[in-house]
Amino acid sequence: LLAELFARARLLTLRSKPLAMDSTCFEQRHRSAHYDRRCRHMTLRRPGIRQRPGKWGQMVNAARSRRLHAMPKLAIAVDSGCHLILSARMRIGSGSDAPDFGDLLHHARRRAKVAVVVADAGYDSEANHRIARHDLGVRSIIALGIGRPTSKLPTGRWRRHMARRFKRKADQQQYAQRSQSETVHSMMKRNMSSALRARKPENRKKEMMLRVLVHNIALLCEEIEG
Repeated sequence: LLAELFARARLLTLRSKPLAMDSTCFEQRHRSAHYDRRCRHMTLRRPGIRQRPGKWGQMVNAARSRRLHAMPKLAIAVDSGCHLILSARMRIGSGSDAPDFGDLLHHARRRAKVAVVVADAGYDSEANHRIARHDLGVRSIIALGIGRPTSKLPTGRWRRHMARRFKRKADQQQYAQRSQSETVHSMMKRNMSSALRARKPENRKKEMMLRVLVHNIALLCEEIEG
């Protein structure tokens, strides 16, 4: 509905600018990283507690693993011209962004005409290029990022094509619009906080979707008032 309203108001710019994709993680609780570090530091220095050599490293790694498995993650596809979020995927736990590419592009294309999509190296895969170019008829510009660093060209057709175009900076102007998706993440975190209030995984997903809707409604209200 919001995409249709933006289209009627001629605010969507996907005919001249690309669809931009990016993901971000939200904090699981309302306290800063500095506060967490100070708590750990004071625990180590508590009188009567002796830490065995190497135990602190093991504690940090175990805690980090638990946080990563419970990390709320939001991936979005936005109109790089007006910052409207056209599709979003919410999940719990860190991992590759590449599996989200197909759904994000498919749902964004249902709501607006998409000619070009840009994404960072987290979405790099030959399968994603085929989904965009062969299945959906959208030109994909994705930075290379998977695999070991090498001077050789990638084996896949479209990833090899990307390597050649990035080498001569053929898509630099359009790929630069990818930063607009980071701008949208920054807008949401500044306006609605970077920490979630929900505690259960399913409720955290719902809260992230609610923030997406609030962001889009706020954009529409600004355009109406302006």
